[in-house]
Amino acid sequence: MRIAIVRLSARGDVVDSLPAAYALRAAKTDAHLAWICDPPGAEVLAGNPVLDAVHVFPRGAGIGAARRFLRSLRRERFDVALDLHGHFRSGLVARATGAPWRIGFAPPVSREGNRWFLTERVVPPPDVQENLSIQDTK
Repeated sequence: MRIAIVRLSARGDVVDSLPAAYALRAAKTDAHLAWICDPPGAEVLAGNPVLDAVHVFPRGAGIGAARRFLRSLRRERFDVALDLHGHFRSGLVARATGAPWRIGFAPPVSREGNRWFLTERVVPPPDVQENLSIQDTK
């Protein structure tokens, strides 16, 4: 199984989402686990032993670089994409992976039309939902 975690954004947001990678690695020891992030997040993820790959979105490099990056994700042949961000761009990235199973948050945690890129939407428990809302105000 090939799993893509999509959590773009800043270092702190990536750090807050790291428990998901550790839980996935514990549950799926033989899976290929990749993280898709922005450059600041890549600094945090470099050398992390639970990840098999880190794919860095070329933010600010222009539309051509972004298109090439999104096309390259499809070649990775992911089975599952987990969108832990819940915004339009992260939904677009999850969709670009070509994964047949794209999981993310249901509204109101997801915004900007993110839910339309997903095949499965989950409602987090209230305590998690509150934590996600706090993260998004930083």
